[in-house]
Amino acid sequence: MSSEPSASVRPRVSVSAAAGLLAEFERRLREQTSSSEGFAERFSELSRNNDRPGMVGCLLSAALSSCPIGESFRAKDEARAATILEEMGPVCESSLITAVLNVDKVTAVLTEALLSAPARSPLFFQVLLQRARAWYRSGELLRCGQDCRLFCEKLASMDPQQDDDWTEESRVDALLMLSDCLKRENDAAEARNALNEAMHRIDHLARRRCLGAEPELFKIEKAQLLKDFLEKKQSLALSQRLLDAASRSRRATANQIRIPTVHGAKPNDFLTSCSDALALGSDEAKGRKLYATRDIKPGTVLIVDRPFASTTDVAALCRNCLCCHASLKLPESIRVPCEHCQAVQFCSEDCRRRAWNKFHKYECRIFDYFYAKQAQKTNCLLAYRAVVAAALRNEKEFSLDQEFLKLHENDKDSLDIASLASYESRDYKTVFSLESHCADADPADNLQRAIHSVFFAKSLIYSLNYFHPEIDNHERHLHILAVALLHNMQAIKCNAYEIVENVRDDETKILEPRNVGGAIYTTVSLTNHSCYPNIVRHSFPNGTVVVTSLRYIPEGSEILDCYGQHFLENKRDSRRRLLAEKYYFDCQCEPCLADWPIVLPSDQFNFKCKKCFKKCRRTRNATECVACGQKTETSKLYASLQNSMKKRLAALTKMYDGHYEDALPLLLEHANCIDKILSEPSLEAVKTQQSIIQCLNAMSSTSV
Repeated sequence: MSSEPSASVRPRVSVSAAAGLLAEFERRLREQTSSSEGFAERFSELSRNNDRPGMVGCLLSAALSSCPIGESFRAKDEARAATILEEMGPVCESSLITAVLNVDKVTAVLTEALLSAPARSPLFFQVLLQRARAWYRSGELLRCGQDCRLFCEKLASMDPQQDDDWTEESRVDALLMLSDCLKRENDAAEARNALNEAMHRIDHLARRRCLGAEPELFKIEKAQLLKDFLEKKQSLALSQRLLDAASRSRRATANQIRIPTVHGAKPNDFLTSCSDALALGSDEAKGRKLYATRDIKPGTVLIVDRPFASTTDVAALCRNCLCCHASLKLPESIRVPCEHCQAVQFCSEDCRRRAWNKFHKYECRIFDYFYAKQAQKTNCLLAYRAVVAAALRNEKEFSLDQEFLKLHENDKDSLDIASLASYESRDYKTVFSLESHCADADPADNLQRAIHSVFFAKSLIYSLNYFHPEIDNHERHLHILAVALLHNMQAIKCNAYEIVENVRDDETKILEPRNVGGAIYTTVSLTNHSCYPNIVRHSFPNGTVVVTSLRYIPEGSEILDCYGQHFLENKRDSRRRLLAEKYYFDCQCEPCLADWPIVLPSDQFNFKCKKCFKKCRRTRNATECVACGQKTETSKLYASLQNSMKKRLAALTKMYDGHYEDALPLLLEHANCIDKILSEPSLEAVKTQQSIIQCLNAMSSTSV
């Protein structure tokens, strides 16, 4: 399994100072509310009545004053960037002779300097070009090309009057490297464009240097410049053999992930993220549910859901793109810093721009607050991003959305999703309709969330006023913003899902999920829990989640996810207790009702009736259906099972060798067979499902 990144690229978040200010804000509010007569009783009653506007209003009326909200983030630090380069010393040049071996170390240091360097400063461009040269020398052509493009794009956004000889010479260096990278990646047309642009720049540079001189001198200068540039590029290049080998290796490991589409001949008219094999229903005990409108085979893609909002865990800030969550260690990823803070990185300039326009602009200057321990406990960042996405959904208009304000003005009213024309995961009404369990929660927990909602409502107002002071006095919306944040904090506790990437252990050959962040998926949230799920979730780029059936699901059966522990992981009472503590329900799934054992025999099989598929009991040489009395010779059932099990064993061999796409069809055939032959619980069925999950892991978001 890959080692963790070195300390030089760890996220630069000043949590301690931010935690101190948040703690002081909370201390003052608690102190003021505790001295307010009857506050605790009033707040508890409002909490039990699911009255969020009342809870926030009660808190604000009792709070006479609180700590002022200000920025808390790691701003750019040019002196630090210069120190990093100075300490790096000759590594930037002499040690690049062995850059194939040293590239990770060299680029990690350069990236650290890049994170600290002010955007578009001379030092920023110097470091970025050095990193491109390091990639070029090591044969990392995809990354070199992206750094060269980024270099040229950033320069193009600068005032042309600021261009000097170093700027123009560096631009030519970048264009020549880019042309070579594109040529080696078989993009001849773009390679010619980059080369032509480089020649144009050389011509411009020569004319500027020979202004007023004889034409012959211009020709000599241009020829000398071209010679110097080509010699400089050649001095960076490794042998053709090493470059070609490195390029082939990087292309082979490039992460080409295809996001599946939902199964079905036609789209689902109401549930737009679902297959037409699913429909929305209701259950007296469970509430909303999804069920199958026809028989569903194992391996069927049932839901492809995009997040309404998502976040990145603090440990993943140095490993993953803040926008699309792609691993920054993949060959096609480069590390592009935020232009304002040192804390976050992106896999591309496109992701940086998208994140800035959609959400990071409104959190950048207060970013450290969100990673304070107490803020993470109440899911403040995910709630904040959901509110930003809903309240500022028009990126060109910076006033708060009127429909959003109206929804939260009388927030305790629930929304009937049946009144919607369609259930769209990107429609905030579907987020608003998620169960919050406000009345079920401990009033003390609701008070904690309410305090944080006020703090981050003030933080959002600070950010809005900082970037758009001319638009509106957002302070008047403090109450509604705090209510919206509280609503989302409560709903997220029971409805948020993890975003993961899969990392393959080189020794065990097993792909293990590693958390990247969290997200709100309003369609997936319609599924209820079972300790023996019939679906599995997988993360894909941009936080997309794909839900696939694990086994045969008969028409009319409920679609069941697993929120907690699988029935083989823990005893029934322990599983139920954990689910009740977090999700406020007493699990009534089949494994819990029947109290399935947590240890299943590997050499015993309980068969299904071939006629009605009910459970059979064994007789001396046959099995007899407990429902219809049909008898079947045991030897025939064993023969069918043994023949099918050979497919699983063959699939395991393919998986061990990394051929997951070849293994999956064999496993799905075997799953179909055992669904017809074996009754549950069955260890063979569980083993097959776990192998299917491994194959799907390999086809979803991965890291190296």
